[in-house]
Amino acid sequence: MNADPIAAEFTLICPAVPSSAGLARRFLSLLLAEDEFSGFRDAASLVLTELVANALPSAGPVSVTVGLGPGGLVLSVTDTADGHPVPRVPALDEESGRGLLLVGRLATKWDWYPLPNGGKTVFARFDRPLPVS
Repeated sequence: MNADPIAAEFTLICPAVPSSAGLARRFLSLLLAEDEFSGFRDAASLVLTELVANALPSAGPVSVTVGLGPGGLVLSVTDTADGHPVPRVPALDEESGRGLLLVGRLATKWDWYPLPNGGKTVFARFDRPLPVS
């Protein structure tokens, strides 16, 4: 982040079922209810939906963590699947495959890391603009 680190983290554990994307969005909406995060709400909701949707094919639960701080916010989604997320460019007539492209366009930064016992965490960061002096 471009300012202070994350001041608070909130985690939601979801089953690996399609309705978990909506549950994660509602969780995020409650956390971003304050005006100070209003500039992130729509983009963060879309990014979180994509990250959770990508995690759903894993066999185990999906962990959603929202980190909030003066510098912005970080969304992290952890699943039990091995492998890593790969952005791809789908054909114009394909109905899916654009999620990570959206994440890359909306978030300040996104990346992933493998977990020692299997699985991975994918995160997206949204920085607040620095104040103009």
